[in-house]
Amino acid sequence: VLGDYENIEGITVENGYLEEKGDALASLCELADNMATHFVPYYEDTFGYGLKLVDYTAPLVRRGSILCMTHVCVALHKVIHQNNFQDESAMLPKFLAVCVPLVFDVARSDKDREIVCCALECVNEMLKR
Repeated sequence: VLGDYENIEGITVENGYLEEKGDALASLCELADNMATHFVPYYEDTFGYGLKLVDYTAPLVRRGSILCMTHVCVALHKVIHQNNFQDESAMLPKFLAVCVPLVFDVARSDKDREIVCCALECVNEMLKR
C-alpha cells in the first residue's frame, strides 16, 4: 500500500470551511452597509467576530476580518451621523481605538502582500468617509 504513494510529493486537502468563513465575514459587511439602522444591535458582535479572526492563518479569513472591522466602523459612523444616534456614538471611538492600530499593525507586519494592500485600502476608505 505504501508503494502507491512513493512518487507523491505532497497532498493538499481543500476545505470549503475557510471560504465559508470569508464569505460569512463579507456577508456581515454587506449587512452592516445596507441595513444601516436595522443592523445597529449587531455592530458590536460583528466587530467582535472580525477581531477574533484577524490573526487567523488563512489569508482569505484575515482579509475578511479586516474588511469586516473597518466596514463596521464606517457603517456605524454613517448611521450615527445620518440618524443622530447618540447612544451608539460611544461605540465608534471604542471600535476605532482597536481597529485603526490593529489594521496599521497588519499593514506593517503581515507577510502576505494582498493582506497588506487590503489593510491600506481599508484605512483609505475609512479616511474618505
